[in-house]
Amino acid sequence: MYLHFAHDNIFLDNFIKLVSNVQDTAKHRFIVYSFDINRPIAKDSRIERINVESVPELLNISGETNGIFLHCFSSKILTALAGLRKEIPLYWLYWGNELTYPNDYYTGMLFGKETKRLFFSAKNNKFRHFPHPLPGTAAGIYKYFDKGYRITQKAMGKINYFCHYNIFDFEGYRNKYFHRAEFKPFFYPFDEDYFTGLSDLNRDTTGGNRILIGNSGNYANNHLEAFRYIRNSSLSDYNIICPLSYGDEGYIGTITEEGRRIFGNKFMPVNNFLSAVEYRKLLSGCSAVIMNHLRSEAAGAVITSLYLGKKVYMNPVNNLYRFLKSLGIYLFDVTECKLDDSVFTGLTEEQVRNNREIILGNFSFSRSTEFLRNILLN
Repeated sequence: MYLHFAHDNIFLDNFIKLVSNVQDTAKHRFIVYSFDINRPIAKDSRIERINVESVPELLNISGETNGIFLHCFSSKILTALAGLRKEIPLYWLYWGNELTYPNDYYTGMLFGKETKRLFFSAKNNKFRHFPHPLPGTAAGIYKYFDKGYRITQKAMGKINYFCHYNIFDFEGYRNKYFHRAEFKPFFYPFDEDYFTGLSDLNRDTTGGNRILIGNSGNYANNHLEAFRYIRNSSLSDYNIICPLSYGDEGYIGTITEEGRRIFGNKFMPVNNFLSAVEYRKLLSGCSAVIMNHLRSEAAGAVITSLYLGKKVYMNPVNNLYRFLKSLGIYLFDVTECKLDDSVFTGLTEEQVRNNREIILGNFSFSRSTEFLRNILLN
């Protein structure tokens, strides 16, 4: 029997379908925790729903267990994992934000310089009274005495398999946290007909004179730096689309104000929550997409944009950027937007074809099935 622990999320139904393609789901328990079990997100009938408070007890469950799959983490999962007494194979299906801790804010892992100053000046920021940024030695001392960091190190030392598509993320964390973990390629699957639907959605890869920046109202988008990169380009014919439907309210207000100050009525914030279909239509209506995150984030939006034939700009320190470039995808450095106005010209037909072939070869439902089969059956 395999145990799966996950918070309620939109990817679970497809994941369970994926498992059923590889193995009898009677050999799996899908345990989903949430703070409100009466408002489910995932709908599959094979899901067992529990309150988040029950997680530590279930992690130490008795009986025969072939392995435990951890889908993202919560603080309670980490604490329970650190105290796990049994030797059970542990599979961590990495999401991207599980190992983001206060020290990451200080050492510049998440924010550019302007965003960092904004973050620490925010009135509701509980970290604003700490010195920033901490120098290397002080940051190391902070990590040593930080309880959350020590629990994380202990918990991560128990992980046997790091399941993720991006080897660069694994290598970045291995020296900090992992003592014995082995890398296993895996990604949460898109719908089987997802890319076919994208082809039907948009056959015009130019998408009009609109540039999309970021995917949320979270500081990690580094909007301020992205604005600076493009503000000196020839944008008279472009509208700036900025999804800000969720995130930090104070940050959203600042980004909206700054966007309007720099770009005037060309700045168009999207404050209403969009369905998945509406979001894909928004992406298809843009000529360029800028994601200025410093860590792997917004992978779904980036992959979708690339398949739609859009010109995508990312920060070169981002591991997702490094990974996609290593596959041979035509992807562009966001810091170069300020160097040449021609950066906003579209991709060639050959570049679009190349990107689509690579995306299909690496992120299809069948590819995800292959990865899971290698995890479960080898």
